[in-house]
Amino acid sequence: MSRSGEPCYKHIMKTRVSTIFVTLALVAGLYGGSALMSGHAEAASCSARASSLAASKGGRILSVSARGNKCVIRLLIKPRSGPPKRKTFVVSK
Repeated sequence: MSRSGEPCYKHIMKTRVSTIFVTLALVAGLYGGSALMSGHAEAASCSARASSLAASKGGRILSVSARGNKCVIRLLIKPRSGPPKRKTFVVSK
């Protein structure tokens, strides 16, 4: 390759490499975004289940987590007498 063609070749290669990186970043962002959205949907589903369970049991929500197709919900339930009790419920989504 001649010296006159070398700068042009380097410019073309830099452009192609940067285009590849941008394309990969966009694809990774789309894939990660869809995974993130499904995670938010699962969390919202479990949060709704936790709210209805807390209302029916007369308790407060301590924590909510999604595990597969189940929701693990920890409530603080105030009994008629004595100290509040922590109870864990595992319900399906």
